[in-house]
Amino acid sequence: EGVEGSIDGKKVYVGNERLFRRLGMFETIPLAQRTEVEAWEAMGGSIGYMSIEDEGVVCAYSVADAPRPESAQVIKELKAMGMNIKMLTGDKRKTAISIGEELGMNEEDIMSELLPSQKLNFIAGLKADTKGSNPLLSLFFAKPRLVLMCGDGVNDAPSLVVANVGVAM
Repeated sequence: EGVEGSIDGKKVYVGNERLFRRLGMFETIPLAQRTEVEAWEAMGGSIGYMSIEDEGVVCAYSVADAPRPESAQVIKELKAMGMNIKMLTGDKRKTAISIGEELGMNEEDIMSELLPSQKLNFIAGLKADTKGSNPLLSLFFAKPRLVLMCGDGVNDAPSLVVANVGVAM
């Protein structure tokens, strides 16, 4: 969600909308500014806020990762090989859809606003899914279900460990 600290004895928070909603500060941001910030999300940016004790929310910012130029082609080739590709992100839905579409992904394969524990549960579930078959028979006759997870942050570490192959970027 973000970080908190203290500067000159005043508590400072920097983080995402979820943090500021939990703190009860998000609703204090004027609607005009929230609407402007939503436009940043539509362009693929992740939005953050900063507050200073006794002053409330003092700014909003947008950061965006630019997908590598070859990413869309790699995803296309992996799909052609029969691999099932999912995008798991903590980003808001608009941001996730914007980036995912740029990469040639279908909207139903994009999961957004996930906490690290939700990513972990999803990856663990992929490995355990036997598609309704008899678990005993699948031990002997089913193809192994292998899961590769690529992650770019510390919060992806648990999911990377659970996957058969974890790729940290």
